[in-house]
Amino acid sequence: DRGNWDNKADYLLSCIGYAVGLGNVWRFPYLAFENGGGAFLIPYVIMLVFAGLPIFFMEVALGQFSSLGPTAVWKFNPIFKGVGICMVILSSYVGIYYNVIIAYTVFYFFSSLTSNLPWESCDNWWNNQTSCSKDFANLTYNSAVQTYSNGVSPTEEYWKQYALHQAPGIDTAYTGSPNVNLTLSLIVAWIVVFYSLIRGIKSSGKVVYFTALFPYVVLLILLIRGATLEGAYDGVQYYIGSQSNLEKLKDANVWKAAATQIFFSLSAAWGGLIALSSYNKFKNNCFYDAIIVCSVNCCTSLFAGFAIFTVLGHMAFKLGKPVNEVVQSSFGLAFVVYPEAIAKLPISPLWAILFFLMLFTLGLDSQFTILETVSTAIIDTFPRQLRNRRWQLMLILSIIMFLLGLVCVTDAGIYWVDLIDHYAAGWGLLFVAVMELFGVSYIYGGNRFIEDIEMMIGKKNWWFWFYWRACWFFISPLLLIKKDENQDRGNWDNKADYLLSCIGYAVGLGNVWRFPYLAFENGGGAFLIPYIIMLVFAGLPIFFMEVALGQFSSLGPTAVWKFNPIFKGVGICMVVLSAFVGIYYNVIIAYTVFYFFSSLTSNLPWESCNNWWNNQTTCSLSFRKSSYMVNGQVNSHLALSLMVAWIVVFYSLIKGIKSSGKVWKAAATQIFFSLSAAWGGLIALSSYNKFKNNCFYDAVLVTSVNCATSLFAGFAIFTVVGHMAHRLGRPVDEVVKSGIAMYLYCHRCLILL
Repeated sequence: DRGNWDNKADYLLSCIGYAVGLGNVWRFPYLAFENGGGAFLIPYVIMLVFAGLPIFFMEVALGQFSSLGPTAVWKFNPIFKGVGICMVILSSYVGIYYNVIIAYTVFYFFSSLTSNLPWESCDNWWNNQTSCSKDFANLTYNSAVQTYSNGVSPTEEYWKQYALHQAPGIDTAYTGSPNVNLTLSLIVAWIVVFYSLIRGIKSSGKVVYFTALFPYVVLLILLIRGATLEGAYDGVQYYIGSQSNLEKLKDANVWKAAATQIFFSLSAAWGGLIALSSYNKFKNNCFYDAIIVCSVNCCTSLFAGFAIFTVLGHMAFKLGKPVNEVVQSSFGLAFVVYPEAIAKLPISPLWAILFFLMLFTLGLDSQFTILETVSTAIIDTFPRQLRNRRWQLMLILSIIMFLLGLVCVTDAGIYWVDLIDHYAAGWGLLFVAVMELFGVSYIYGGNRFIEDIEMMIGKKNWWFWFYWRACWFFISPLLLIKKDENQDRGNWDNKADYLLSCIGYAVGLGNVWRFPYLAFENGGGAFLIPYIIMLVFAGLPIFFMEVALGQFSSLGPTAVWKFNPIFKGVGICMVVLSAFVGIYYNVIIAYTVFYFFSSLTSNLPWESCNNWWNNQTTCSLSFRKSSYMVNGQVNSHLALSLMVAWIVVFYSLIKGIKSSGKVWKAAATQIFFSLSAAWGGLIALSSYNKFKNNCFYDAVLVTSVNCATSLFAGFAIFTVVGHMAHRLGRPVDEVVKSGIAMYLYCHRCLILL
């Protein structure tokens, strides 16, 4: 009843048309140019392999296995049905403004059906004769090139003043009524979309033979023509040639740009891939489909860049400017810079017609799937009522989305397009992708999902699935939640501040009072064998994981769980536990403060039984019991000691890491706690690291110092305890205490020195 694709080509071309869109032509070339040229291909391919491809494969496998759309597919995990609903809502938002962009191409296409392009000169009614530069517009091929300053090109004025009637802002005072030309263009775009989808995949699957393949023909024609122009070589050099800058690879923003581009370019997490794949036959090899579509998408972006930059190189040559001074991104590239470059070619209307027809078909392919996603979700929700009324549903959706899109063709429409694009295709989409990965990999179960896939494509070796497991469980979610290094958050002044803070945090009182006793109690030197094994296989991995999480995200122990929001409670528990520990741990520090001041005498107060607090009947010179008062009363001495401890902590942290790093450096010889994993402190400390800091070496160094400190402290403690046992005439095991008593109750050994 649901139906299938007539053949494999229909499906593949639909997926390629959906994935390969306007962004491949106007966004990727600019990103490559802006982020190191050819060097940008390195992070781009890496992000394709570890972020784009895994999510793409997951979605096509989900759709094919279930034969359901993006909402109904979550029957296997109903609590995550909201993820599918979010996909449909986001696709609806995108469908509204995406057809407006297609309307721009329709408008420019019909405007190009003239003997002279209307943006070639400044002699039109919409031009500002004061600011429009005729020297810039009316360059000839025989005279010297004239440059201009403080002027506006006629192409830019055509785009802003005539095509958009662009208002100064988004305020309702500037909105005005819908632009007649753009409204008519929007109607044309929706009519084409409606008739292409009137029979669902049966009709759209045939239309894509033209809309998916025609752009490649035009790109090839533009590339051949561009390659014959003067200055084309310079354009290519700025694109991915000799002007490439490998130093850009050190910039985290370049890697983020690559991840963002590959993710949005593949159109993952919008539900379209699930919807298209749901019409596949069950035994279709969706793995090969994912490889083919992702590869074609990547190659198309690269290929389009050559077609664009050869022509831009010629434009820069004619203007006598470097290529980097004429390049713009997004709408500026598609509707200002490239049309200006086309205007300088012989038979310019022909090239303009081909270019905008190519953009029109590129946009249509993506719009087909966006609307198909919405309709599939609705039909899957009400199959009996709507499965045989597809064209009526498509008509209603087209009318509603057209009406909603009218605000985008008003004078302030371009601002609405940017606004919807920012929120519909921004962090909301990344959040959906992360939740999708989590719902499938962790809740449904990655191994179960792999078994489902093997039912469709056959058994694969364990090494084949090792890569997919690593990406689905860990790599892809982390890449999606990564943010820029937070400069406002601050960083450590130097590496020593961070390392000594970690060492001070990890090496604590437990190294002195707990490790020596555990070693004594559990076999002495033999205890080092399980201790080192547990350090290598339990302590170090957890320690490294926490410092890597903090450094990668530049977030604390609660906010770091953005990559897996359902586990945010883990971060909250870390903070709660740290709060409890902070309360009693400073009390222990208060004990040390109390004993420190008690030691500032000629004779230690615990040397004899001749004090007012001693019980003359039970007191023994061999052992003391306690320094506490009656239960239920506040010990004023300890209260003052606790106050001193908190004052020291407060002043040490009054400026955050800028002050605490110095304190740890000054107190580097002191011995503090254990590894302290799972309290969130390591995440918090590492979140202030620079992004490129080698946290692996830090983890190894700190854990090694912690281990060595525990061992070293044991020697210091047991040599003195051994002397005490000798003076008392007792075996060592009779005087050894565990816990706090190791240094509070056994301090009598100090008076024997």
